[in-house]
Amino acid sequence: MLFLESYGTGSELLSNVVTVNSPTVRSAAPENAQLSLCTERVYQLVYLGKMEVDEGCGDALIASAVQQVLTGGDKPTSTALTVTDSVVTVQCTDGRKKVIGKYEYPEISDCSVTLSPDTCFGMIVRQLKTASVQYECLVFETPSPEMAKDVSLHVSQGINRTVWFVDLPASDVACSTSNETVE
Repeated sequence: MLFLESYGTGSELLSNVVTVNSPTVRSAAPENAQLSLCTERVYQLVYLGKMEVDEGCGDALIASAVQQVLTGGDKPTSTALTVTDSVVTVQCTDGRKKVIGKYEYPEISDCSVTLSPDTCFGMIVRQLKTASVQYECLVFETPSPEMAKDVSLHVSQGINRTVWFVDLPASDVACSTSNETVE
């Protein structure tokens, strides 16, 4: 089934998310889990850039990275951010269809919305560079605060589902459960 979700209020409706649902069974889910839907969400966003950050996560770290990218980030790029049960993909939509990044949930440590501006959110990802590991905060802008919260919610849910499948210790995912907005 394919349908379009709309964001906005009153006469201001933004149709920027396509959701595809198909039934699937999760064999590694907790005993109380029922049949779930494998959902793919495709968000049309603007990629503002990235900022190298220290290892870790947290709303304050994301808020700081977002502000730094806003003051001197890359050239804004129209992108499609695809969120599935196992991976988040960022791809340019400017004709080149270049994949900026493809991240499985264990490679994402946090995702949250900022209060200022409330249409931006950041996602901290792990980049494997030659012999070292580097963390970056990818910064995006959405057409509305509601969409920013929706993207952050779905990415955070994916991070939390990873705990069920790979049985990570609670300390490894302590930051990934935050879905609050910060300044």
